[in-house]
Amino acid sequence: DAANMYTDLFYDKDTNQPATPEQVMADWDIADSIFRTYYPRANLESTPAGDGYADRCQLRMYRDKVIAKRDELLSLKLTLALRQVPLLSDFPSWPAQAQIALAYLMNQGFLVIPIVGTTDLEHLRDAMGAVQVPLTPEQVRWLGLLDYR
Repeated sequence: DAANMYTDLFYDKDTNQPATPEQVMADWDIADSIFRTYYPRANLESTPAGDGYADRCQLRMYRDKVIAKRDELLSLKLTLALRQVPLLSDFPSWPAQAQIALAYLMNQGFLVIPIVGTTDLEHLRDAMGAVQVPLTPEQVRWLGLLDYR
């Protein structure tokens, strides 16, 4: 259970004793309420109104243990993400970026006619390959969410 996994990261501020799973769950409920009510201006410190995380939650964290746990979780997440990266040998069979961009435009729910301007016949052939790029609705949605700024 998740609360048991995190009890060693927290301690009771009044007794200086390690947290119990029940205390962790109680504080998570309070923190959830604070963040749902005040996000994005939720205050983790004490506030004059007494409504900050430090005012309402019983537990405090062991800073070094929390940082170590964060690093462990980020390392695991990175390892899992890297497993999803295709082998370099697979890339030649993938469509070019321009083909994906044109395929995305052609898969919009409204009439879009991409205009390709090139004087190079090879670039024109490459652009025309976009017609052969099948994008699933999920891929089109994902491409539409990207922020290129």
